[in-house]
Amino acid sequence: MATLKTLLDPQTVVGVLNTVEPHLDEMLAFGAYGAGPSETLPADASPQIRLLDSFGRRP
Repeated sequence: MATLKTLLDPQTVVGVLNTVEPHLDEMLAFGAYGAGPSETLPADASPQIRLLDSFGRRP
């Protein structure tokens, strides 16, 4: 049975996060990107967790 990789490339995650963060409100207003940030992440959350949370993904 194959397993899925759960960690994304860290450099890619930071690059996407840096691109998305300034435009997140506009992207979320479009309605195609999930519920938006949970506002409950700890200050030390990893960039991948922050990116996924931005688009409504919850662990």
